[in-house]
Amino acid sequence: MPADEMTMKSEKPRSHNAMRFGGKTFESGETSHSGWEPGKVHILWREPPQGDEMAVTSSAVKAIREKWGFIEAVDAIHPGGDESGVPSRVTEYRFPETADVVSIARELREAPEVENAAPVPKPAPPRVTPADEPLVGLDDQLAPRDPNGLERQWYLFRCNVLDAWSQNVSGDGVVVADIDFGYRLTHQDLAPRFSLANAFNAYDGTAVVTAGGWTDHGTAVCGLLGADANGNGMAGIAYRAEIWPIQANDGNGPPLAGNAFASAVEWVRARSAGGRRKVINVELQTPWPVCGNAEQNLALNEAIRLAVKDGVVVVLSAGNGDRDAGLADNNTDPIPESGAIVVGATVFDSVVNRRATFSNFGPRVAVSAPGDERHDVTCGVSGDDRYTNFFGGTSGAAAKVAATVALMLEANPRLTPAEVRDILVRTGGPIDHAPGKAVGVFLDAGAAVQAAKASLNDSL
Repeated sequence: MPADEMTMKSEKPRSHNAMRFGGKTFESGETSHSGWEPGKVHILWREPPQGDEMAVTSSAVKAIREKWGFIEAVDAIHPGGDESGVPSRVTEYRFPETADVVSIARELREAPEVENAAPVPKPAPPRVTPADEPLVGLDDQLAPRDPNGLERQWYLFRCNVLDAWSQNVSGDGVVVADIDFGYRLTHQDLAPRFSLANAFNAYDGTAVVTAGGWTDHGTAVCGLLGADANGNGMAGIAYRAEIWPIQANDGNGPPLAGNAFASAVEWVRARSAGGRRKVINVELQTPWPVCGNAEQNLALNEAIRLAVKDGVVVVLSAGNGDRDAGLADNNTDPIPESGAIVVGATVFDSVVNRRATFSNFGPRVAVSAPGDERHDVTCGVSGDDRYTNFFGGTSGAAAKVAATVALMLEANPRLTPAEVRDILVRTGGPIDHAPGKAVGVFLDAGAAVQAAKASLNDSL
């Protein structure tokens, strides 16, 4: 096992309030809980009721039915009729959809012939909430490493992601195309989110996106973007977004003509997403040791410009060269604006958001996010259950911003790329930086989603 990756062993998720249906100890949440079937209450009788109308003799039950506008009663187990010869003890009472089913159930439980009564929960797949993931953690401080050597996702709290999630967004219905250096497609947190029907290798024109020796990069980026909320390890910021894995640096076949990263952007732009909004996350910088802003590649710049013109939001890592992101690698020529949201990086500090000393800077950088290469937990590449503390840079920062954009577009699909950028800048927080090395504002996912929703309401 590589020294920088660890296995996530099974841990019990933190407990949350739960319903209990045994005896008369049912405990409910708020009466307005949207998880109940409207107007429906299940009753467990002490003895099976008799008669087609589920008649009862208790005056208490009759009074409750009259009080709440009772509509009908049906056998909850044998709705088509009992052919088993075993009478059912469970009846479904139906009331108007606006009825307070929690209060009705509470009153019914007091009737002498009722063993238990409860609202009817809506069906839902067996998923955990993202906050239940073992690696999420509790706050924006560095937790002690667990027995597997792993820290926690402090950056979720620092970027106010849990507030964004509380606004009922998860990236569902939004596509994030990650243009990157390859992937481990079978990772337990990523396999459910990858759309292999939309996998593309722009280097050789195939659908093979596992080529070369840099697959750790795309794997780590996608963990931050959209690791599935499945109880296995971590939660990506847009944990229900569909991820298109697009490789552009290497392939198993001969390279195609042209620039692979520009071709990748164009492929995503032209690809149908079935009416869903698309976000492109471009993970690229110019070669070491300069590590400049990749927008200076004119083919890539033009491909991004066309995608943005077509309504696609493009996020781009600023680069890790501690240089002006608005200037080409000759430090003289200005880089044309492409319309991409250029992202800088910060590092962990217990109090402030501090610019990473390696992050490119300047007016071209709109927003920054954590990109701490020593503390940012994400998916590892050496096994399907591996995670690592050691991935960051403007690559990790861009992933967090692209995922937040997915949450914003779920909240308000009408946002233009320019409006997305404006909201990110308007809602962001301060960053501590050296003189002349500003890196925009610090990402506030919760405030950005709230502003996106407000913008939708204003437009209606």
